[in-house]
Amino acid sequence: MWAVELAEVDPPNQVERVRWVLLTLQPVETVEQAQHVIDHDAQRWAIEEYHKALTTGYQVESRYYETAVRLECITGL
Repeated sequence: MWAVELAEVDPPNQVERVRWVLLTLQPVETVEQAQHVIDHDAQRWAIEEYHKALTTGYQVESRYYETAVRLECITGL
């Protein structure tokens, strides 16, 4: 397991510094590899918002689609 730590360098006055620790199975031995892990984590938020839209907005889980084709049609909207 590898860890990538991100920390805010110069936070605003009287505000606690923000710090993240990302854990990954991808080898991280260079700054470029660390940036790759950071970029992937940044995409995670968009994926989570998309999933939330499907489950709460389209209510995909409650529709009980029986085939992949039907599910693809509704998620394509």
